[in-house]
This record gives sequence, structure tokens and C-alpha cells, in this order.
Amino acid sequence: MYMPNKPNKYELKIMCLCDAKIHYLLNAFIYVGKDTSPNPRKLAVPTLNVLQLVQPIINSNRNITGDNWFSSIELVKELKKCGLTYTGTLRKTKREIPTEFLLNKDRSALSTMFGFTKDLTILSYVPKKRKSVIMLSSLHHSDEIVQNEKRLPEIIDFYNSTKGGVDSLDQKCACYNVGRRSRRWPLTFFFAMVNIMGVNASVIYKSANNENMDRRSFIVSVGGDLIMNHLKNRVTVQSLPTDLRALIKWHIGATVEASRVDIHVDNKRRRCYMCHSDNKHPHKCSVCQKGICKSHSVNIVKCLNCTE
Repeated sequence: MYMPNKPNKYELKIMCLCDAKIHYLLNAFIYVGKDTSPNPRKLAVPTLNVLQLVQPIINSNRNITGDNWFSSIELVKELKKCGLTYTGTLRKTKREIPTEFLLNKDRSALSTMFGFTKDLTILSYVPKKRKSVIMLSSLHHSDEIVQNEKRLPEIIDFYNSTKGGVDSLDQKCACYNVGRRSRRWPLTFFFAMVNIMGVNASVIYKSANNENMDRRSFIVSVGGDLIMNHLKNRVTVQSLPTDLRALIKWHIGATVEASRVDIHVDNKRRRCYMCHSDNKHPHKCSVCQKGICKSHSVNIVKCLNCTE
């Protein structure tokens, strides 16, 4: 899909529902454009997408924050049936907006106009001359203004504090990205899933263990656990080079000293039992006492504390 406003112009578009505070992904699906499935109620495409995303949290009394592509009075009414509230910016082209809330040259900067119904609040805020922002909320039902230099309405202040859930998730995924360049979209989608799973797993781990581990250390730990079974199987391969086997045993925490091949110099020269050539060498294995060359042996380096 072509998205001119994004850093990557061509990419898969994934609709996501994230927690605004911890950026945990709750639900997602690939956006393929206008759905061809039956729509007897004639709901708009953004409304259908949001209703699909909120299925795991229906009747949980949560609030959904979205941008102006999703926002509509139709969506607010549908979410109310699901036991959810909504807060978001509203496009000025929506027919439901009263003309008084549209941009007026006579309105002063930092002024706010409110409109209330039984279940809905709409406002028009002028951050500077000849510019306005229209907001929609079914969570707020007051005209409270935050007392600061911008005199922001409480609805806009709440929106600014909760709107970055998906963007923060994208930022975390891009920081430690496992993706590789590929022309196959299923593989690209798989990489995106792995990135998201890394973020979700980190959130779950921190919540369950009450431990503030940074994401880099967590990803390294998870990566080591994922390859552990493969390393344990590979170390049993008889044709594996000795130095590589010793390195794998060091990674998996096995006892290297009992099976390592160390170099011992002897006056008697022997043929290396692992070489095809008939060259003689003055070294032998400290375990099996067989002749060995330097190419098929390994030195284990230890610090002074570990040799005691």
C-alpha cells in the first residue's frame, strides 16, 4: 500500500489496538481496503475496523483514542453499545459538525467552544489565529480548561497523553528490528509479528516479575533461550570441529573441562588421529592421550581467579 505521509512509502498497513501506557498490542489485522463482506447496517469502513479491533475489550468500560480517520459520531454510538467510550480528533468535513464550530476569522487565539449532548461532547479549540482543532469525546462531559499558557481543554490534554500508543509501539519495534529486506509480503509480515511479540513479551515479563529489565537485555536473553535446544542438539554431532564444540558447550553451560581437547607437549612425536596427512606432532590430548595437531585442538583461556 502507498502511504505518502509515512517514512516508508510502500509497506503493509496493519491496524493496531495498543495500550496507551505500556504499549502492549491487544489486537491487530492487515488492512486490505474496503471490505467485501456483508454490511447490512451500511457502517463506514473506519467504524468497521474499530469494531473489529475492540472485540477483546468489549464491555470493559475502557476508552478508545483515535485520529480523525476513525472519528465519527457513528463510531461513538457503536462503541457505546459495546460498553466503551471514545476520544479523538474530528475532520472538519464531517456533516455532523455545527457551522458555529468551524473556523471563524473573528475567534481569538486560545479560545474554546463546547457543545454537549446526553452522551457526547464536541469542542472547537483555536491554538492560533485562523486555525482550529475539533475534538469529539464520549468520556468527558465538562468544559474544564487546563490552567496553563496554552489553556488547553481537558479533552485535548487527555488526547495528547493517550494518542501515542501505536506510534510508541512502532518506535520500539524499529529500535530493535529483526526484519530483513524481502519482496515476499508474508515474510515481511512475519518479521513484523516477531518485533511485536518481542515488545509484548517484554511487557508481560516486567509485569509478572516486577523487574525493570531493559529491552535489549531481554531480547538477548530470549534469543539465547530460543537457540538453546538447537545448540544442545548440534553439540552431539560427531563431525563438528573441536573448537566449535567447545564454544557451544561454553554457551550452553556444559562442563568444558571434561571433554575439551587441550594441548600437551611431549617428546614423542605422533600422527594426528584427526588429520588425513601423515605429519607428526609433539602434542597429545589430555583426555584420550591420542596424538593431536594444533588445528584440531583448542586452548581454554581462564583468568587467575577461575584457575584457583
